[in-house]
Amino acid sequence: MNRLKPMRISLLTAAVLLSAVSVRGAEYKIPGQYRFRLDSVSSFLINNAPEKSRQTFLLENRLRLSPELKLGENLRVRAEGDFRGNAGDENGFPSAYADWARDPGAQLDFRQAYLEWKTRFGILRAGQMASSVGMGILANGGEDREDPENELQPVAFGDAYYGDLADRLLFATKPFSAFSRSWLAEHLVTVLAFDLIYRDENADLLDGDRALQGVFLSFLEEKGFRAEIYAAYRNQKDDDGDELKVWALDFSGQMERELEKLRAWLKFEGEIAFTLGETSQLRNHAHPDGVSVRGLGGALRGLLWLPYLSSTTGLEMGGASGDSNLEDGTAYIFKFDPNYRAGLILFEEVLAEISAAGAARAANPNLVGVPSPGVELLPSNGSISNAYYLFLTQSLKPVPRLTTALGLLYARSAGDLLDPYLTLQAGENRNFLDRPARDKSLGWELDGQVSYQIRPASRFRPEVGMEAGVFFPGRALADADGKTLDPIYKVRGRITVNW
Repeated sequence: MNRLKPMRISLLTAAVLLSAVSVRGAEYKIPGQYRFRLDSVSSFLINNAPEKSRQTFLLENRLRLSPELKLGENLRVRAEGDFRGNAGDENGFPSAYADWARDPGAQLDFRQAYLEWKTRFGILRAGQMASSVGMGILANGGEDREDPENELQPVAFGDAYYGDLADRLLFATKPFSAFSRSWLAEHLVTVLAFDLIYRDENADLLDGDRALQGVFLSFLEEKGFRAEIYAAYRNQKDDDGDELKVWALDFSGQMERELEKLRAWLKFEGEIAFTLGETSQLRNHAHPDGVSVRGLGGALRGLLWLPYLSSTTGLEMGGASGDSNLEDGTAYIFKFDPNYRAGLILFEEVLAEISAAGAARAANPNLVGVPSPGVELLPSNGSISNAYYLFLTQSLKPVPRLTTALGLLYARSAGDLLDPYLTLQAGENRNFLDRPARDKSLGWELDGQVSYQIRPASRFRPEVGMEAGVFFPGRALADADGKTLDPIYKVRGRITVNW
């Protein structure tokens, strides 16, 4: 299966070169981004063995190239690939239990290669492409969120990595425009797509997972307003024979308004997603053939921009359902896409490490004999999952090209924050430090960021900066004696060059 990657790249390259030679007036451009990160994270307990987190230092390099070839007015070819080279501490877990893009080593990541044809009836796309919906809690293409020209956006703490990719055939059209000139005909867009999933948080084609998906998307959009409905049905069979048959429904929208009397701009955006279906990826003694899937997640964000102060204030609240009973017939857990960020430490570092360590112990035959099916699904991989949170942000530009920002995060678990191995041993829900999993407070986090744009009007637009945070763990992360973890710190140096 891994032979597919170089074969696809070779075929795409040949097709692009032949098209460029054969079509007069072909135009091309190669935008890209270079990203350098230097991370330092304090170590913390991840189980009662006791073991501590191992990845406390990491240096990341990523070069992303996104060549685009325009063939006349109606045809274009787009590709995208990442070249990564990381160095630093190993995370300490097998890849099945910590599927992170931050592992040390070098990698070529083939992301996108598709053909787009504008017809009189709509737009047809075919090839491999990133998939994003709404705010990105359900499907997220892994694109960086920050846009220096847009003041009405959330502070982008952290980074996006892989993203959801699909081999897709897509057709987008304005269904009523052919026989009507109404407002609805002009602004309603409908999209139909058929996918073979290349990679996302649930499937990987190169690992032998076959996930087929049908997609319906419809949205209304005009200046300052967008409302979107998304529905997808997935039929997935993993390389080990487990199956997933699930519907995903997503509703999202955003609205911008100018408050003339206050000389301000206000923006609201929100998204809510449901998952409904059946899977044999998770099984237990009472349900050996699999369980039902019922998940719910959502986020709501408000942003206030005061141009005369160069200030943007944001307040976000969100939640993802959890599951306090791993032995019943329904899986209620919902995971945000790992590329959706809230803060720097709690979700991206602490819960990711703890859940990976818990899965590794629950899969250790020396501890449990025969592991329960589905333990590889327990790690969060940095996703917001089994949690409710509030996230307050404030950004300020005291001088041109200099941006400062603060973020304050508070989170509680939606269900019990349980460790699968210790829960099995005790016969009751226990957390990762062998304390009864009754407390819900995950804790507080304070984050800060400063960045400076160098030569923003030039072709190459460098930006340098730093972000840092401190997380104060809550009672849900306390040990058997009721003592919470010590504060956890993270510092990240950032260099980004766009062109």
